[in-house]
Amino acid sequence: MINKHGIDPFNSTHLANVLRARDVETLVLLGVWTNYVVEATARTGADSGYRIIVVTDGCASDTEDHHQFFITQILPMLGTAATASDVIAALDYLVAHRQQLGVDVINLSLGHPITEPAGDDPLVHAVERAARAGI
Repeated sequence: MINKHGIDPFNSTHLANVLRARDVETLVLLGVWTNYVVEATARTGADSGYRIIVVTDGCASDTEDHHQFFITQILPMLGTAATASDVIAALDYLVAHRQQLGVDVINLSLGHPITEPAGDDPLVHAVERAARAGI
């Protein structure tokens, strides 16, 4: 676990070192304050050479206009938009094809607006399927 003390988790933490040590190439981002925290992480990540994917329905902001401005105007310059369904499908694909793809580890950092109990969250279920598969 990496505890951040500011807006951008790359600042004042050892996140960059952890990601490099694990040969991470892609960051899948979700969280609260799309146009502030998620955007800061996306900008630093993109500047650092990571492929950026933002889970648009896994983010929220203080207003829908602020959320949409980042998604439609800023994100296209930094990375790609995806949905939680896209991420779930990708996780299930990795589980089903882990041998052919040589996947041993999926490094996830989940943080998104709490809209339902974890037991009902389809993204949590996808992560649990991957963990049960030994990834």
